[in-house]
Amino acid sequence: MSAPLSAARMLAALRAEGLDVVEHPGWRTHSRTGPGRPWGPVHG
Repeated sequence: MSAPLSAARMLAALRAEGLDVVEHPGWRTHSRTGPGRPWGPVHG
């Protein structure tokens, strides 16, 4: 599995495709895990 994109690289990729990006305050640093760890692999 490849490493996840950083927030900056994700924004750059979306904008490079011509999308208008609206950012929600804190989304770049907000983590949903209790201990503050980044998201791990997601299995669906």
